[in-house]
Formats: sequence, C-alpha cells, structure tokens
Amino acid sequence: MQCPNKCNSKPYIHGRYGKQNTPRYECPRCGKTFSQSKKTCPALNIPAETVYRILSCLTEGSGVRATARINNVNPETVLKVLRIAGIKASMILDRELQNIKADQISVDECWTFVQKKNRRVTANDHPDHGDQWVFLAITEDKLIPAYALGKRDPHTAYQFISELQNRITNRFQLTSDGWRVYQSTIEDVFGSGIDYSQEIKDYGQMESSRERYSPSDLKAVERKAISGNPNLELATTAYIERANRTLRTRMRRLTRLASGFSKKKAYLAAALALHIFAYNFSTVHGSIKCTPAQKADLTDHRLDVARFVCQLKSIAR
Repeated sequence: MQCPNKCNSKPYIHGRYGKQNTPRYECPRCGKTFSQSKKTCPALNIPAETVYRILSCLTEGSGVRATARINNVNPETVLKVLRIAGIKASMILDRELQNIKADQISVDECWTFVQKKNRRVTANDHPDHGDQWVFLAITEDKLIPAYALGKRDPHTAYQFISELQNRITNRFQLTSDGWRVYQSTIEDVFGSGIDYSQEIKDYGQMESSRERYSPSDLKAVERKAISGNPNLELATTAYIERANRTLRTRMRRLTRLASGFSKKKAYLAAALALHIFAYNFSTVHGSIKCTPAQKADLTDHRLDVARFVCQLKSIAR
C-alpha cells in the first residue's frame, strides 16, 4: 500500500465505508486519505472480476435479476454490462466471421417476443413490441456464420440471407424448411450459385388441435431439390433445430414456459450477440473438442468475451 502522492511512509487505516466495509487509509506524512485501488473495466467502472462473473452467468442461462442476486449488484448494472458486452460481441462477430468455407448449411427461425405477445399488442404500442424472430444459420462445423433479429417477413429474411452470402466464399448446399419466403429470397440473393434443398416435416395435425405443451407426432419427412444439384441424403434441419434448443437453454429470455422475457429489443439483440459470440468463440463443444471458430479455422485459440469487454475503453450510449 502506497500513498497516491508517493510519500515514503506507511499508511494506516483511517476508517471504513460501503456495504463491503472497505478500509480507507490515511498517509501520516501528507494527511491524504484514500482507498485501495481495484482493477476495473474502463467502460463500466466496476471490478473486472465482477464483469467476468456477470457475463458467465448471462451466457449460462441465468436471468438479469438472478445474475444480480448472485453477484450482489443492481439489476441495472447487469443490464449495462449486457448492453456493452453485446455491442462488443457484435463488433467481433462482424470482424471475425468473414471468408468462411462450408459445405453444408441449414437455416431456421426461433420465436420470441418483446414486452408482450402479438395478441396483446395495440395500435399505440411501439413497433418493436410483439413477436420477434431469431434467424440462424449453422454449418457442418457447428459454426453460426450469420443471424438476424426481426419480424418473420421478407425484409428480415432478405437481410439474413444477404448476410449469409457475404460471409461464405464457396459454393455450398443450403437446407431450409418449407417456408415459402426462403425460396424466393434465396433465389434473389444467390441465384444459381448454391445447391438449395428443403426438408418439409409433416406432423399430421393442425397446430390448434394438438395438446398445448406437447409436440405433435412426426408423420413424414419430405426432402426436395429446389435449385442446383443438392445431395438429398445430406439435406436436414436437425442441426439448426438443435442449435435453437441450445439458444433457448442458454438465453433466459428465450426459455419457454418461464417468466423471463425481453422488455426492449435492444437488450434482446445484445443478449443474442453475446450468446452467439460465446457459442462460436468461447464454448468448447464435446463432439468437435474445440470451439466452432477453431474448427472452421477462423482462430487458433479460444476467445473470452469478458476479456474483450474489459479492454474496451468506452462505448457511446
């Protein structure tokens, strides 16, 4: 312990303050009082270790309030960490997910909502309120090369497929479900540049007639070529559907039949970017024994989002 004025003396405890009963010191030579400095994250002005623990909780499925209780911080602090981490993660994803080579890619959407579900939305509500859809793509290396967040409409689909086109450098086989918008959008964006197939699953009954929280029985699966020369034996949406389950498991605001949900689209987008960064660059998958980014030769080491956030000096609100 040394006086900030660099006096050649030994400070003594002058008193204590705060919930943590932190000691405050006084220099016997110059009389200056001070407390022991801690390593903090410049963008957040809170200890770096606290930032690391908050992000660890958020990426493992804890909600905002649960994370605040575990780390003894205010929920607003957790949201601030989430916002800055999401911005930083999005920047890293845009920079690193380039020039990707893949042979098999499947795409799908995952439903969620902001503030309220569609049936409760009124004309006076914000346009972001109501249903929101997460569009995801996944490669054979378990890498998520592109994603989008928005309404389930042609605009979001076009944004999503265009981003996928910008990040993949070679010809590949793309598989989707039977949503008609995909067929027209993929034709507009890729033309004849890829091999496109669809996997259509028949559950044998209408959505309204099944039990509310039970999946319908799968009756038949139809695979068909749409453009190019796809290998129908490899046409499957099983991997992207498994990625959707991982998304719902590790993002509390997407977990079904639970009280967690997003009140603002900005925080949903931040949480989504943080999850995809952790999934691609931080999580070691058991089947490939490394991160998807390492498997795809995008990096030679595992990255840690908490370290990147603590290196960030400032982000504009």
